Amino acid sequence: KSLIEQTFEENISTEEIDRAAINGMLTTIEKKTGLRGSVALSFQEHQELLSRQLGIREGYGLRVQLLPGRGFLVESVINDGPAAIAGIEKGDVIISLGDNPFTGLEPEQMLAILNQQYNEKIPIDVIRNNELRRFHLTKGLFQLQLVSIDKSINIHFFGKGASEQLHQYLKGASQKGVVIDLRDTDGGGWEEAIRALDLLLPKEEIIGYRKTMDGVAIPIISKEEAIYNGPIILLINQGTSGPAELFALTLQEYERAIIMGNQSAGNASDFRIHSLGDDIILK
Repeated sequence: KSLIEQTFEENISTEEIDRAAINGMLTTIEKKTGLRGSVALSFQEHQELLSRQLGIREGYGLRVQLLPGRGFLVESVINDGPAAIAGIEKGDVIISLGDNPFTGLEPEQMLAILNQQYNEKIPIDVIRNNELRRFHLTKGLFQLQLVSIDKSINIHFFGKGASEQLHQYLKGASQKGVVIDLRDTDGGGWEEAIRALDLLLPKEEIIGYRKTMDGVAIPIISKEEAIYNGPIILLINQGTSGPAELFALTLQEYERAIIMGNQSAGNASDFRIHSLGDDIILK
């Protein structure tokens, strides 16, 4: 037996020890270099990361606005997501979840109920057209929409095809101004975000830089003239991360957009994946 197996009675796998050691080294390296976000992933965590990059999420499949002491206003519902399947619609006001009413509660208490882990179908009470209705809802997997439009252009996910959909919406947009909503937009492809920026920046502007393995910074240059030149307001929050942050920060740097909302996640950098064996993947 190894020294660790002899010393500790608990069943500690070799994979756990290896990952802990690698993560310890990464922490030291990041403190020295100022980089962040590196981590040793298990095979399962790597699969979850890949699913997230493809726009697959687990939850109810809706976006809500908190109404203190009352409930949650449903702002949007993901097509074919759990909420849509259950019958929830945009404009509904959720007043109770799992037989826990929101009336009179503080925001923190309301969010605690909303974020509670429910492993089975639960009742959800909503007000729709001044009528009380009850549905039954189960958390599940759903595919994010790429882009949608109502009062604003909502980029939900920078998946393949998002820039083309944005192109279609921008062609018909008023030159008086548009609002692009990036709240809770936290995944997708960097190339897709770059193509989306190409729609809004002059030709041959530097969108960002990509570093090679030997540390050389190669500029990413916009290839086409902008198709939309009107004013832009970008909505962000702490859920705005990754490619969405690159999109927002680049437009702000070139004074092409006014940013409104809360501070973003602070993760506007790309990452690479390296296999360290069958069970450990370095991100």
